[in-house]
Amino acid sequence: MQQLCSKKRSHSEETAVEETSIKRKRKIVDSPTSLGYDSDTSSSPKLRSESCSPIQHSMTETQRKRAKRRELYASTMQLVKSEATIELVNCAPHATLKKHTRWTPYLTLPGFEQLPVYEQHAWRLCAVLFDESDPKKQALKLKQWLIQAVSSEVEAAILSIKKIEPDDPYAEIFTQLTFGRIADAASLATKAKDIQLALFIASPPSPKLADKYRRTITDKGTYYQKTWSVLSGKFDMLQNLDWKQLLLLYVMYGPTQPGNDPLDTLVGRYMAREEARHLGDASPWYSVIEWWWKRKYQSNQKTPTANIAAWPARLAWRFAVSFPSEISQAAMNDAVARWSRELQVVDLADWALMAALFSSRY
Repeated sequence: MQQLCSKKRSHSEETAVEETSIKRKRKIVDSPTSLGYDSDTSSSPKLRSESCSPIQHSMTETQRKRAKRRELYASTMQLVKSEATIELVNCAPHATLKKHTRWTPYLTLPGFEQLPVYEQHAWRLCAVLFDESDPKKQALKLKQWLIQAVSSEVEAAILSIKKIEPDDPYAEIFTQLTFGRIADAASLATKAKDIQLALFIASPPSPKLADKYRRTITDKGTYYQKTWSVLSGKFDMLQNLDWKQLLLLYVMYGPTQPGNDPLDTLVGRYMAREEARHLGDASPWYSVIEWWWKRKYQSNQKTPTANIAAWPARLAWRFAVSFPSEISQAAMNDAVARWSRELQVVDLADWALMAALFSSRY
């Protein structure tokens, strides 16, 4: 058999590819669907009436969304194909992604903006973690990602704190800081006639200098103390914040040593907090940060297996084929199956077959 594979490659390889393709394609066609969007597993029937009824309008909108999703999925697979290699393993085709492929190009594919916001955040997070190699630039991009990720919650938080603490201007100043709203926090401090605080917020010196000043000020309430604690890089008294807000404060104001990788120090310090130890179970996006940090900065220890079961199918598959040796075989097979089904649903059976070529070698 080995001799046949090596000497008569043209005939045997084509036969193996064809047989494997037929089997995998049949398996995909028979699979149920699993979509992260509104499911439309069959083409919408055409109405005989030409009147613009509400039902017809709804169906047309569904078709439009489906066409955009199909375009995004096809563009994704085109990009993956350009970055993949296919070889015969035991006379069956197997695909692998080339090393050092980037995540950033996926952010500009047509139709990316139609993804749910949380999924867009996830793709951008992977681009920050896996594409940027400069530590300072990566720290800046992670800060920007965290600010963007919490931005949708800021208005409600401001309204809430104003109702709870209507007479304490520092409550709103502190809340603005936790969302990365530096200009707004500095402006509020100026209105409160606390020019020193406004200067420290707008152009923060070293946490050490802020802490030195903090020790000289008179107590003006809990939120005043919290604000100066943040500027001093001290976060022990901060509770009941979303993990993205708290990690943002560590990245923005945490003290670092010259020459050290800031994210190694700051993210590691945040992960040492008691409440951060079980976040991965509740937040898939925190789990990928934790996995990335341990993989990059604790290479002398065994990196935990990445859990991608709760991720959207397209993202889980792209992650799985990027790090095939660092997830379980069951997770790899599940990611391949889920993404192949979604491709099949939008009539991309050939691309579904291509996606399936990234499954196990054996």
